[in-house]
Amino acid sequence: MKGPGISETHRIVLSAQNTAFAYPFVGCYSVLLEVSNAGGCSSSATIDLCVEDSYAFYAPNAFTANNDGFNDGFMVSTTVRNPEFFELKIFDRWGQQVATINKQLTPWNGDGVPLGVYVWQARVKDSACCEWYNRVNFRLRSSGSEFNHHPKTTPA
Repeated sequence: MKGPGISETHRIVLSAQNTAFAYPFVGCYSVLLEVSNAGGCSSSATIDLCVEDSYAFYAPNAFTANNDGFNDGFMVSTTVRNPEFFELKIFDRWGQQVATINKQLTPWNGDGVPLGVYVWQARVKDSACCEWYNRVNFRLRSSGSEFNHHPKTTPA
């Protein structure tokens, strides 16, 4: 049986001597455990298991909201394919929140705010229930930018 987001079903036979298995690819799997004893009793259980890459977070250091079709929105992404929780907040230099994005890979185009330096803060919860927190400054510019940033990534 495959559930939502389940990409593959594997049948792996383990014995008392071989009780471990490492999944070779990132993805979600339906895992079936079948057990029996010498007396003929048996049982089974199925769970959905998701294997993820090591946590990484990607964000640009600037974007140009000039509607030229290139780099028109600020968008972040992470190695967590389907986060249980995703929140990106954007603040002006005085700490006032100007935007909230609740879906990964959703761009913010800077509508209604002046060009300048902004701060973003992101929280991501992966399927293993680890919560990650990222924060950094970025610049909204009218044309190309070279703006260095120093991102911080820490488990929350």
